[in-house]
Amino acid sequence: MLILALIVFAVTAWFLGLRPGGIAGGVSFASLIAAQVVPGTALVIYGVHVAFLAGMVWLGPKLSRMRKPAPRSGLTGELGRWYKRGRAIWKARR
Repeated sequence: MLILALIVFAVTAWFLGLRPGGIAGGVSFASLIAAQVVPGTALVIYGVHVAFLAGMVWLGPKLSRMRKPAPRSGLTGELGRWYKRGRAIWKARR
């Protein structure tokens, strides 16, 4: 039970980040506890977990490419732009 929740956490964290992975792992753990307590729901909950993991493995690379880092602003963004310009000029010079 705990191993499946950890697998859900790891796969989600790999593709989407630690915060969504932690949320998915927590929800997974809670639903697996409910599957042990509520009779007749275990098969459905395990099926949902398998479907979620299959979807993450199939769509995960596409989702991780869609997430863009936030643009840097302020001094770090300006220094980054200067660095890119200088690097482009240096490469063009050769």
